Amino acid sequence: SMAVSSLALAAETGVLLSCSIDKTVRLWDVGTMQCLETLRHHMGCVYAVAASGLQFYSAGAGDNSVRVWDLSARKPIATLLGHLRAVLC
Repeated sequence: SMAVSSLALAAETGVLLSCSIDKTVRLWDVGTMQCLETLRHHMGCVYAVAASGLQFYSAGAGDNSVRVWDLSARKPIATLLGHLRAVLC
């Protein structure tokens, strides 16, 4: 619903990840271009997203954190804290 700030392709799974300043990460099916799920676990704008292999991705946000996600479970598995400012890349 708001501006997209980053995209990442998890090519092995056929999922495109988008993140937005509306504090969400969305998972898209590349074949159908349909939104599979909207994840709302960040407390600030999500500025960066990166895919890693078949199972994991990370997202950096304006709440000074990086969350590592399990793509298949659709759940965060770790939160990396300690950044002094928003994580932009």
